[in-house]
Amino acid sequence: MNSRLRLLWLLILTLTQLALIFSGDTTPQPGTIDGFGMGSSAHLRMSVKQLSGSFGAQQAMGVRWAREEIPWREVETQPGKFVWAYDFDVRPRDFNALLTELQQRDIQMVAVLAYDPWDNPAPSTEVLLTRWEGYVKAVVSELGDHIHYWEISNEMNSRGFWGKVINEPDAQAEPDPVLYARMLQTAHDVIKHHNPKDVVILGGLAGYAGDLSDCATNYFHYLDELHQAGAWPAFDVIAIHPYRENHPPEQFILRGVRYSPTLHVCQQETVEYNLVSEVRAVRDLAQILGAKPIWITEIGWDQSWLEEWADYRKTTANLVDADLVEADWLVRTYVPLLSEPGVEKIFWYTQYDDPFAGQFSLGTAGQRALGITSSFLTGSKPLGQFQGQQDQGRSTDDDVYEYRFAKGDQLVIVLWKVRGGDTARNVTVKDLDVDQVRLYTIDAADLSPEAGRALSVENGTLTVSLTERPVFIVAQQPNWWDNFWRGLQRNVEKWWEEQKAKLQKQLKEWFKELERQITEWFQKQLEQFFTQLCGTAMLPGGMAAVWWVSHKKRRR
Repeated sequence: MNSRLRLLWLLILTLTQLALIFSGDTTPQPGTIDGFGMGSSAHLRMSVKQLSGSFGAQQAMGVRWAREEIPWREVETQPGKFVWAYDFDVRPRDFNALLTELQQRDIQMVAVLAYDPWDNPAPSTEVLLTRWEGYVKAVVSELGDHIHYWEISNEMNSRGFWGKVINEPDAQAEPDPVLYARMLQTAHDVIKHHNPKDVVILGGLAGYAGDLSDCATNYFHYLDELHQAGAWPAFDVIAIHPYRENHPPEQFILRGVRYSPTLHVCQQETVEYNLVSEVRAVRDLAQILGAKPIWITEIGWDQSWLEEWADYRKTTANLVDADLVEADWLVRTYVPLLSEPGVEKIFWYTQYDDPFAGQFSLGTAGQRALGITSSFLTGSKPLGQFQGQQDQGRSTDDDVYEYRFAKGDQLVIVLWKVRGGDTARNVTVKDLDVDQVRLYTIDAADLSPEAGRALSVENGTLTVSLTERPVFIVAQQPNWWDNFWRGLQRNVEKWWEEQKAKLQKQLKEWFKELERQITEWFQKQLEQFFTQLCGTAMLPGGMAAVWWVSHKKRRR
């Protein structure tokens, strides 16, 4: 490529980048946060007519990913006969209408392929796998042109949910990672055959519950079993459901027995994790087995858990106060997890209550907090945690969290503390290269620059009064164009000061020389005048003039 073509190509690339910058496109770029999801299955909780309002609310909250189930038993009414619009329990369902509503709002559907056929239990494993393949093929053939993310069943390491697949009489069955590995491989092959670019997601694995010594449901053990069964290439994303029960995200709690991936056994030692460290532990295991992105396809808090903590925080345990706790914990879940390398999506459970799974619906304060968090963080790049804890959440750590994100020419800082409830504490934020910032609460009604509370930065530091309610601080950083002009201005000012100093020095020397020359000229003129005067005046006058001239010479 000659120099002219190279220059032309560089110009085209530059203009393309500028067009993207000024086009107003709000689609998050690769490497930035695009992880705000909602689950699960809004369309199973309401009629078709209510879908518009449901997904309109999700769009208002900044949700870009919706996790929706396609129940096997419902869509395959008898062997080989599939329906995509039907009434279930007096509630109409229509999957094509569901996809239309999502597409109109630019929300991606994560389709959960789940559970049992109409006539389970199957007489044999091979029959079950044959029926499963038929179900997956039918769904992908009918809906696959509009769905590109597929989660293969749900909580298969749980006895209850695996029981739905096997359909044991008591709806409980011992998890079977080998059989699930075959189901996973079958689904993977069907989906990738239809579209190799589609993403296959491991069915979200359940976090610990019940007996802490239980190894069969331990998802570290289950992941390793899948790997040994040869299923690791059969999915693109690891999904987990790390529910915390009645504990805040930062608190360390017992989470089961430690698993050794080298020995392939559960050990007797129990382990403690908080939310972030548990996700890190899954990521560390994946690094050993084969690194994959992590999605949290379910996380949330039941109303009863929130009420317990509302009471602990010295508030009245009612719906409103529990709602505020949920809003706090929602922000304190999304912010640190989306700052973790490899953690891509988080799906809040849930928009509407599942009548069989407690009260998890997102309250009014939580909805507003999700909208504010997604508004500030979507399209941003995480910069990490800045208050210095080495192991977050332990009693010996400082209880302040400070996460930072770069979004265009903005620096977004999210701050909270994890103890003390609503008792405020002054916290210092350092290394701010601005003169002023704006502060927003997680229930702010207006996120415009004018609406934020203005705070002055002095010597690069800022003091904030902090409680367990997170706050957002936004600093308008100089963009590259401003930096260019600021740098140019600084250089011009520096050059001008240097030139001014040189000019002043030159002028001073010139005036000094001019003064010397004028003085010498004036003295010569006086000498000539008095010399002439001595030759024509009387002796006393001439002598006086000679004396004066000689006196001036002596003084010099």
